[in-house]
Formats: sequence, C-alpha cells, structure tokens
Amino acid sequence: MKKPHLKLSYCILFIFIYSINNYAQESKPVQTSDAKLPKNEVKINAFTLIAFGAIDITYERVLNNESSAGISIYVLGQNNIDSEFYRTFSLTPYYRSYFSDMYNKGFFIELFAMAYSREDEYYNSYDSIENGYTTSNYETEKHTGAALGISVGGKWVTKTGFIAEISLGIGRVMIGNTNDEVPVVGRGGITIGKRF
Repeated sequence: MKKPHLKLSYCILFIFIYSINNYAQESKPVQTSDAKLPKNEVKINAFTLIAFGAIDITYERVLNNESSAGISIYVLGQNNIDSEFYRTFSLTPYYRSYFSDMYNKGFFIELFAMAYSREDEYYNSYDSIENGYTTSNYETEKHTGAALGISVGGKWVTKTGFIAEISLGIGRVMIGNTNDEVPVVGRGGITIGKRF
C-alpha cells in the first residue's frame, strides 16, 4: 500500500505537468491557414510623388509566407523635373523573397525587370544665310529601353493591413542604351498601402 504523502506527490506532479502542458498549448501562436490570410496589396510611392511629382502605383500578390510578385507603373507628370535626367514612364514586374519568420514582411531582396521611356530636349540654333538671322528651338528625342536589376528593403504590416515600405535598388540597362545615356536605372522609395 502506497503511503499518503506519495499519493499527494503524484497528484501534485500530475497537476503540475497538466498545467505546463495547457500553458504551452495556449502560448503557442495560432496557426492560420495561408488560404485565409490576405494576399493582395495596393501601394503608392509617396517619395516619388513628393520629390518628382510622379505617380508610382504597385500591385503585389502574396505567393506564400516568404515570397511575392508584383508590378509597378510609373508615370512622370508634366512640368515636374527635367525628363532628360529621369524616366517619364516605366512598367516594372518584380519578384521578392522575404527573410523573416513573419508572414510576408520584414527584410526582402527583390529582382526586377523594367521597361521604360524618357525624353531628351535639345536646344538647337540655326543660322539662316538668306535672311541673315539666327533661329532657335527645342527638339525632343525619345528613348526607350529595358533593364534588369536588384533591390533591397523592408516592409512593415499592421494588424489592420496598413503597409509601410522602404526600398532601394539599381538596374543595368540591357536594351536601348545610347552613348550619351547613363546605363543604369534607379528604383526605390517610401511606399504606403493596404493589404486585403
């Protein structure tokens, strides 16, 4: 026959183990199926809007916990900055890989391809022999091209789906480069948006 104090010890040990087991189960994060989590994002680049007067809108689709793909459309407004130094239009599909334990947020590396256009303005002067005077005018030359590049950045998402994002990248012009054109394109900014 077991002694009473052994029965009490076994009872306390059982309660202790049961309590730890229940606490561990409650403290584990609730695993939600990826199918039930929001997978669509719409964002606007606040930096390019303020600095260049350009509209840069992005749609991104969450593929899984650590990757996503998207496309950005950039349109430079008229009479903002000299289009000779920056693109006037671009279409940029991209793929991102996230390096965190969180659902599609945190530090990321992005691979992108960019198709773009820009305009160069030239000031030309013409001397007229017949009339004896000089005429001048601006001429515009359009350039198009395509580039491949890489970006790095970070994304933060609140519980309600508000997104804040910072990124910076550079791409090498592969098609359409001319002798007087810088053979790189930039990508990045400070982006805000919504996941739904």
